[in-house]
Amino acid sequence: MITKSDNNVLTIFLDDRIDAQNTAQTERDLLSAVREVPDRDLVLDAEKLTYISSAGLRILLKLRKEINSI
Repeated sequence: MITKSDNNVLTIFLDDRIDAQNTAQTERDLLSAVREVPDRDLVLDAEKLTYISSAGLRILLKLRKEINSI
């Protein structure tokens, strides 16, 4: 996962797979990135994401909740 911060936008580039094998690490990485720059708009670029499981979708929902509480 690569992050890029320009102006008032944080872009997180998701790649490969988000599944049961890596959801815990992906969740930590995403939440950490968002917490580091809380006043930025967030863009998730999933162009290179080849697969996302239901566990991965739950992470995205949790991320949305986190953003709303910041």
